[in-house]
Amino acid sequence: MLNGVLLPRTHWMIGADNDVYTMAVVRQILESAITAAKALGLKPSPLWERVASKLTIPYDEGRKILPAYENVPGSTLGSVAPLTYYPLGFSAPASVVENDLATHCMRRIGTVPES
Repeated sequence: MLNGVLLPRTHWMIGADNDVYTMAVVRQILESAITAAKALGLKPSPLWERVASKLTIPYDEGRKILPAYENVPGSTLGSVAPLTYYPLGFSAPASVVENDLATHCMRRIGTVPES
């Protein structure tokens, strides 16, 4: 869990928990460090693997989307989740990616439902 994250761009909010983009970046960095260490014949820190395995990407089961952060209100849906797919390459079921992109587009034109 990453608490108290400063959210970028549209939110500029201090104190969000489990920001989806930050969680995805941190997990990717740790996984890349593990891969790099192994490629160099070094033993990766067990802490890297332990932390990476515990970083969970927020998921809204009801909406079937990746929310911007944990317990996000409907008015801020759709802001950063698409960035987890590109450029980060985060993998999710096609239906979740489609929902995230649709929600992002609806937010941009001001039609995201609150609930």
